[in-house]
Amino acid sequence: MSEPLADVSETNGGDPQPLSSDTLQVGDTVSEALLQRLAKLEKYEHKLAEVARVYRNLNTARKAIETVLKRLTPIQSIAEVEELEAHLSNLNAKSQVAGEQIGALTERDKASRLKITDLETQLSALRGAEQERGSLAKELDKVTKERKVVEGQLERSNQKLRLDVK
Repeated sequence: MSEPLADVSETNGGDPQPLSSDTLQVGDTVSEALLQRLAKLEKYEHKLAEVARVYRNLNTARKAIETVLKRLTPIQSIAEVEELEAHLSNLNAKSQVAGEQIGALTERDKASRLKITDLETQLSALRGAEQERGSLAKELDKVTKERKVVEGQLERSNQKLRLDVK
């Protein structure tokens, strides 16, 4: 479109002459080639408006992307492709390391929970054993007292028998 219109009917050997508002005057004869070029220009004129609209939309989107890049990354422009790729690769690596650390901590947590459950089971068993020991100790005290009573009775019986034997 930057190519100027040319009139092929000019007299220097059929070579087209550039046309502009300076060279084309009202009342000049218009050649068939010029009419064809004007028709072609009219045909593409609506496409130029569409191209301009698309350009504005793309430019708006580019500015929005660059705003986000500036705010969230050290990247200042979408033209810094290598830097953006390096930044994203770095983020991926950090994310992978964080995921691995989370996995390791999750495993440690799971192991700790199993250990706690085992210790709670052992504690419960120890408490049961302690209660049983307490019951056995009370029973032992009772039996010991009964034995002392029986020994005392036995001793009195032995003394009575000794007195009777003498």
